[in-house]
Amino acid sequence: MEALKGQGRKVKALDKFQEIARNATRDELRNLGYPSAMWDELWPSLVLGTGWEGEHVTFELYVPRARPEEADVVSEARVHTKTGAVTVRIHRETIAKLFASIGELHSVPKKPPPSKE
Repeated sequence: MEALKGQGRKVKALDKFQEIARNATRDELRNLGYPSAMWDELWPSLVLGTGWEGEHVTFELYVPRARPEEADVVSEARVHTKTGAVTVRIHRETIAKLFASIGELHSVPKKPPPSKE
């Protein structure tokens, strides 16, 4: 029973750290200047990964692929568990690539020029 009580505190702490990371990441992504319609297309594909390392917890937004090492990582937010300090790393090249592929999905194929025959 005591172990379960400890887990509850850890889950609540994780929720708090996740909120810190979410707010900081959202602010950084907004600063990129992409239209919200593009983000609306991308959000359903994103997965949140969480990892603990010492006094830090890292939240990673990514688009999964067939192999984990091929995932398209969009951002990483690292929160210090004692101070709540957060650092965010945005993977701009990955975001540009993902948005380019979204644009290709929505582009209208161009009609070939009329033949001269």
